[in-house]
Amino acid sequence: GMPKEDARNALHVEQRLFTNLLEEVGDVVAQKELIRLKSFSAALSDEEKT
Repeated sequence: GMPKEDARNALHVEQRLFTNLLEEVGDVVAQKELIRLKSFSAALSDEEKT
């Protein structure tokens, strides 16, 4: 994921428009100050699990 403000600034859009865009895009999930793809899930490698 990435910070919402960084994404908004990269697109050069106002906060209200950005919020509307996030609501319309079905593949993006907003969690507090971060956005991520709905299909993203963190996974540890076998080495990291031990």
